[in-house]
Amino acid sequence: MAATYGCRVSGVDLTAEFVETATALTSRVGLTDKVDFRVGSALDLPFPDAKFDCARSQNVAMNIADRPRYYAEMHRVLRPDGRLAIQDVAMGNADKLDFPVMWADRPEISFLRTPDDTRAMLEAADFRVIQWIDNTEAALAEAERQRVANVSAGPPILGIHVVVGPSFREKMRNAQKAMIEGRIAVLVRA
Repeated sequence: MAATYGCRVSGVDLTAEFVETATALTSRVGLTDKVDFRVGSALDLPFPDAKFDCARSQNVAMNIADRPRYYAEMHRVLRPDGRLAIQDVAMGNADKLDFPVMWADRPEISFLRTPDDTRAMLEAADFRVIQWIDNTEAALAEAERQRVANVSAGPPILGIHVVVGPSFREKMRNAQKAMIEGRIAVLVRA
């Protein structure tokens, strides 16, 4: 976002090693003047009230049990006319998942909510939902494109598989199967 739009970006992660890696990669691409990262919790963001024009969260909520507090914190750090964009996985038809999946190795750390529950929590945190998109089909198509590319050329040197580690293929398989069977959906909301 900083490279494309020239905006100032701040990132937060609970894991110090992820923050260190993000900071190092940011330096390598020459964006340290526009991007910074902090160790912190999404439930207690290390920023003052009304600091940001926009907030973006991608594939985070599935690991957060206290979703109302998570949304309230994002609302707190946004200016009154601020915008929030989120992509997360939501519970589909309520059938059980096969673990591990990309966001959780075991059920105890997976906190999926239905799309309706998610929308209600966002609205309870004083967000007005402008767009609500089920992006599951697009996510499946992208996963298939990546699979085909990996078969012909092998996996890329860098990618999410490097971060996830040896269980990457099993996690992807389980998540894709769950999407196909309607047990999960990929939602985009703004």
